[in-house]
Amino acid sequence: MNQRDIRGIILLIVMVLFTIIYRTILINRFSHISYALISAFMILMVFIAFLLFGYKKCKINNIKRNVTILVFIVTTIYFIGIYGIGILTGYKTTNFEYSIKGVFDSSFGLIVYIACAEFLRYIFISGNRDKKYLIVLFTIVATLIEINLTLDFSNIGGIVSIFNLITKAILPAFAKNLLLSYLSYNLGVIPPLIYNIIMSIYMFVVPVFPNLNDYVVSLLGILLPYAIYIFASRMISEYYDQTTPEFNHRVFNVVDIVIGFIVLVLVIFISGYFRFQLIGIASGSMYPSIKKGDAVMVDKKQKIEDLKVGDIIAYRKDDKIIIHRIVSKEMNQDGTIAVDTKGDANNTNDNVEVTNNELVGKITFTIPYLAWPTVWLTERIG
Repeated sequence: MNQRDIRGIILLIVMVLFTIIYRTILINRFSHISYALISAFMILMVFIAFLLFGYKKCKINNIKRNVTILVFIVTTIYFIGIYGIGILTGYKTTNFEYSIKGVFDSSFGLIVYIACAEFLRYIFISGNRDKKYLIVLFTIVATLIEINLTLDFSNIGGIVSIFNLITKAILPAFAKNLLLSYLSYNLGVIPPLIYNIIMSIYMFVVPVFPNLNDYVVSLLGILLPYAIYIFASRMISEYYDQTTPEFNHRVFNVVDIVIGFIVLVLVIFISGYFRFQLIGIASGSMYPSIKKGDAVMVDKKQKIEDLKVGDIIAYRKDDKIIIHRIVSKEMNQDGTIAVDTKGDANNTNDNVEVTNNELVGKITFTIPYLAWPTVWLTERIG
């Protein structure tokens, strides 16, 4: 380990220590100036990194310009897509003040922090280009700082909340920082800076947001950086292969359209906002009709009145979704129709009254093994 490795590790340790101090002490006493504190710290880190590693200007301007255009195109498509979905799912408003002064007050500190963070990222990476492990460690530390800045950990406790933290916050933040480090390594500070600013401050500029659930937002937060990485890596490969680094058929192709369509369909079905919803099966209570790890498509437009004995339905009980077969159907004294259900592999009925209030929908078909990765991961964490 040479002196440059030691300098890089010490800088990362200082960043981690500040993150711990900020979370345990500073955030409670100076919450009203949190961005100012972190921005001041990042400015100090930029200065120290400059003294340790110097500043090497990125000179590949042509490909840098094209990838920057790519970032604008892909993020524009992303926002058009999610706001288009919002037409169906509805929109929600925020508490930010949308005057010129309000937007400036809300976003200025964040922009300063992002600018410092991306300059620090570039100086660190350009000074350690041959030390990939330091670049990976920096990306992890940058992710931790971002999570510390944006999340409230006071309600974290238990396996479920930890799983939610990982899936809703850590994975999207890590995917984003992987992309930023990749762009910084290959193209300098401008493309990652622009991407980070666009994805971080739009909420202070646009007064409404699509009403998407947290898991859909998290999934999109992972897929968007991955999509930009795929397209950018093709352009960079073309550049170094001395072919024309423009937007041609090698950057966007038919495979991308097919994959994008499949992902869009999965997001739509998993989100639960539309008539059909895809649900994974985590138990063997419906074996052999439906196996553990399968996924089922639920038609949510069906009503109890339309169902018959033998139909397989999904209903809610104690904040869980149960998928069992109808074994009886009767009308209550108040005129409401209720059904009782039973798992095909169970010995007894569920002995519950499922009405339209509990009904999610009717199972229309099964996709074998589609949910197995999710079920396996959930069991390992649990």
